Amino acid sequence: MKKILKVGTVLGLSAVLFASCATKGDLENLRTELDQKIEEKFTSLQGKLERTSNTASGIGNVKSIAEEAKAGVQEVKSELSALKGKVDENSQKIDTVNAKIDSLKVDIENLTKQVDNLVGRRVRK
Repeated sequence: MKKILKVGTVLGLSAVLFASCATKGDLENLRTELDQKIEEKFTSLQGKLERTSNTASGIGNVKSIAEEAKAGVQEVKSELSALKGKVDENSQKIDTVNAKIDSLKVDIENLTKQVDNLVGRRVRK
């Protein structure tokens, strides 16, 4: 019986040692898998960081383009305002010229009537 207990104990210890060896191998495999997963996540995060950096750079470019566009719009607005001022000035000058033309038409009509009157008097004499 003692021999059976000794054999049982040896077999039990062997089983425990074998199980612990298998467990160490499993732990190494698990550690390797976790290291791979960590490396994959790290690589993924680096890619995301790079894309975010590129996006931020793109946003900066868009902002500078927008600011340039705003400056261009302001320049066009000021030019348009200056042109409107010139149009208003020219419109006033045209109105003045039209008024002078109307005045000259009246003067010409009066002169024509006077000439007609003079010609009519000479013909009657």
